[in-house]
Amino acid sequence: RQAVRWTGAGLVALAVLVPSAAAARTEPDTSFMGSGLSDQVGQVVGPVTDAIEGGEVPGGPDGTFLVTWTDPVNLGGQGQGLMLELERAGYDVRAPEQMRLGVRDHRVAEPGETDAEIHLAVGDDAIAQSRAEPGATEIAYHDPRTPAQRAEHERLKDELAAALTDAGLTDLVPMIDTNLYAVTGDPRVPQDLALLMYIVGTGPVPLAVFAEEPGP
Repeated sequence: RQAVRWTGAGLVALAVLVPSAAAARTEPDTSFMGSGLSDQVGQVVGPVTDAIEGGEVPGGPDGTFLVTWTDPVNLGGQGQGLMLELERAGYDVRAPEQMRLGVRDHRVAEPGETDAEIHLAVGDDAIAQSRAEPGATEIAYHDPRTPAQRAEHERLKDELAAALTDAGLTDLVPMIDTNLYAVTGDPRVPQDLALLMYIVGTGPVPLAVFAEEPGP
């Protein structure tokens, strides 16, 4: 029985170590895959802190800020990143109630305790909506794409929209900009569009940050 036990343990060890060794041999790079997203947040942190220090954000340097985000691309990772960077810079930042699980209780804003809302908009559609919001002041913007990359991104979105229309899925076309995850998860979408959706969904997009009086 002891021999059987050790034989089983040895097989388990081989099952773990061999693939791990192979992966270490073929993939020695341990760089963070999302570093581009972090770098992009880093590009807007400076302008945001300048706006706070310069009084463009209500409450100024000693204010309490509600950080929110509209992010149909990266599911809020960059919004939380901006909040944490502002926290590291010494500002009192909070998040909405619906983000309590992710940010923990001590970072949730209570009604009436914030001086301003700092809102991160991710992607062209979210940025356009924020720019149209009465009372919102744009305090930071960054687009990592070249003009050629922007044109290619628009071309691919148009191609995806046309393919969805041809498949009789016109109801999904507006969601390319607002909720591509829902499009990719819809069982009606033809499988041969998977690669195109992946390319559209993983390409870089612009960020913008807005400041405004806090809402109710």
